[in-house]
Order: sequence, then structure tokens, then C-alpha cells
Amino acid sequence: MRSVTFTANARALASRQADALQQIQGSFGAVDGIVAWQDMVGAFQGRYMAQYNATQSNPTTAMRYPNISFDSNLVTRSASETRPVNVAYHPRIHV
Repeated sequence: MRSVTFTANARALASRQADALQQIQGSFGAVDGIVAWQDMVGAFQGRYMAQYNATQSNPTTAMRYPNISFDSNLVTRSASETRPVNVAYHPRIHV
């Protein structure tokens, strides 16, 4: 019998792999205005910049987020693939 090293999809037997969603990312930038997003929660991120003079009537109310991004990895288990929970078993062939 030949000695063959099996490395394709090698995992320890009975090891459990949790479910995961494929990671989703995106962003958009330069959000200006008097009513800006002050509370970003969940998968959204934003870098807050200091308030600046945008209106003459109320110069300290405007805010600027130079970049707002979305990353599903912040709130879910993410991976390079979408997969269900699975367990590695030793293959058996019944004849």
C-alpha cells in the first residue's frame, strides 16, 4: 500500500466549524451637512472630524465624516465563504 499524504481540506476529525457569512464591505465619503450622522451603530463606521463653520447662523452645528464604511464582520461571523455549521467525520464506505 502506498503512503499518501492527504492534505486536501485537511481538518482534525470531529472538529466543529461554526457557520459564517461571506464578508460584505463598502464605503462612501465626504458626508457634509447640518444634520449629519452622529450615531453610527452595527456594521457602520465613521471617522468624526471636528465641527467646522458651515452655516453663518449656527457655525458649530455642522459635522463632517470624511469616510463612512460598512463592514459585516463587525456584527456577524464572517469568512471568505458562506457556510453552515459542519463537523469533520471520517469517511466510510459501506459495501
